[in-house]
Amino acid sequence: MQLALFSELVDKRVLIGREQAAELLNLSVNGLIGRTRMKNYRPRPIRQGRRVLYDLDEVMEVKRVMEWLRGREK
Repeated sequence: MQLALFSELVDKRVLIGREQAAELLNLSVNGLIGRTRMKNYRPRPIRQGRRVLYDLDEVMEVKRVMEWLRGREK
């Protein structure tokens, strides 16, 4: 029973919009979708009809990677 409840929780994703994802990553919306020279590691967009959303967990993982890479450059 607990395993079934856990798998239901794992399947649910928190989706956020482009503006929120860009703000969390300290990027412009164009930077988030890769329309700039820096096309580094970016979260994958999830399309729901005309809306483009991002998985919050994936955005936070990208943020951790970007911060780690910035730390290595110093």
